[in-house]
Amino acid sequence: MQLEALNIALRSRSPWEAIDLGFGLVRRHARDIYTAWFLTVLPLFLFLSVALQDHPWLVPLLFWWCKPFYDRVVLFVLSRAIFDERTTARQALGAVPGLLRTGLLSQLTLLRIPSFTRSFTLPVWQLEGLRGRIRRRRQGVLQIRARPYAVWLTLVCVGFEFIVWLGLYGLIWLLLPAHLDFDLPDLLFRDDPAYWVSAVQAGMYFLVVSLIEPLFVAGGFTLYLNRRTQLEGWDIEIVFRRLAQRLAALRAQAAALFLAPLAALLLAALLTLGLPAPVQAQEGQAQEQQAEEQQTQELPTREEPGEEPAAVGETVNPTRLSADRAAGTIEAVLAAKDFGHQREVLRWRFKPREDDGKNTREDGPEFGEFFEDLAELLATLTRASLWFLLGLAVLLLIVYRDRWLGLITGRRRRQPGYRPPDTLFGLDLRADSLPEDIAAAARALWQAGRHREAMSLLYRGALAALVHREGLALHDSHTEGDILALARQAISAPRHQYLAELTGVWQLIAYAHREPESTQSQRLLAQWQTHFAGDDGEAAA
Repeated sequence: MQLEALNIALRSRSPWEAIDLGFGLVRRHARDIYTAWFLTVLPLFLFLSVALQDHPWLVPLLFWWCKPFYDRVVLFVLSRAIFDERTTARQALGAVPGLLRTGLLSQLTLLRIPSFTRSFTLPVWQLEGLRGRIRRRRQGVLQIRARPYAVWLTLVCVGFEFIVWLGLYGLIWLLLPAHLDFDLPDLLFRDDPAYWVSAVQAGMYFLVVSLIEPLFVAGGFTLYLNRRTQLEGWDIEIVFRRLAQRLAALRAQAAALFLAPLAALLLAALLTLGLPAPVQAQEGQAQEQQAEEQQTQELPTREEPGEEPAAVGETVNPTRLSADRAAGTIEAVLAAKDFGHQREVLRWRFKPREDDGKNTREDGPEFGEFFEDLAELLATLTRASLWFLLGLAVLLLIVYRDRWLGLITGRRRRQPGYRPPDTLFGLDLRADSLPEDIAAAARALWQAGRHREAMSLLYRGALAALVHREGLALHDSHTEGDILALARQAISAPRHQYLAELTGVWQLIAYAHREPESTQSQRLLAQWQTHFAGDDGEAAA
């Protein structure tokens, strides 16, 4: 990937900031996105509307089911837009056959319902082209720390679709003329609506999806880019590439500065070989300039009668009028038909309403019906909102089932088929590689002056306890920060605080080659037995 060609500033952002960046991309490239959208999605919607005339309620359902296909169209445009490549209508249509081969069949069948992170994992399917176990492992690494935000992005977009959908219904109800006896809720929500009513409802849903779905895809895409920036250090790589380019430019400038004096010396040598100087040309130019100055001094100035002569050296416009003649000319212009006339302007203005009691009595029933309809609408919206919140609560229970099940059982469920790694960051985690009393062995190493080995033994023992005893599913790709984030859900707060302090000390002595404070190290040596020695230690914590 040509990272230096990206037109977005790559840096490690917070997840919500990354999602907001995606919304900004949609605003910036709305023309290309919606051109491709209406060329590919609108024909499918019209086809469904015509083919399912006998069952119009299936149109919005099938249109919703095909969302993974629309997401691929939007992602195709965005993946080119971040490199300043515009997508024409022809390119969008030509890309459709290729988009059908990016795992679309799986996402329309087996993975359609349980996919709460579809926009975040879509680049893995479409841009990286991964499949099977490799794709699942890749998604697992990317979703660490980012999965909750991807799920929330999905839920928030679903909520926005619902709100916009209700807003369109409310807008239609408000725009209906007051004199029409039209029961809109009964017409829209009856069991057997007319075909045109179903068509209007389907069209409204098409507009809602057209408005929200590009934001959903763009938010997931930039969240994916932000996660890869954090894992692969794209921002650091760009800085190094720009530094290399700057050094190359400096070398080129230095070479140019060395060659420029040589070229100047060669030119001076050629000039001194006897070429005649342009003396005659300079004399000719001086004579022409002197003649122009004489002509300017001899120009006559036209003076009107009664006008004061212009001062010497003052530039006078030959068409300028005297003060008396100018006043008369101005009065004549203002007296002409185009200026000296009046016109009548009509505007609508609010008129104060007279409170004579007559209108109040006549409008009373109408206002009563209005408030009655308004109360009925509010009741309908409240009832629908409660159902939405109930569905949202069920979705949250399903999405975060691992967390609340872990709270009930007290243990984190290990993934089926998971095989604990033997080493992490080069640290051996096998049980037979560790001494029986880790704390005592580490204390002995510390007293012998082998501080790095002492902290390494404590950290290895903690990782081995997390993997083998706590059932934490760690992989080779995890960093120290990832392990801390995963351990937060698996162990108690005091143990996690101890692990965080131990990790910081280990990073300080292993990577920065700096000795930790003696009091802090002694505290870690003394408390390791309490937090990671076994079930008794866990109970004490």
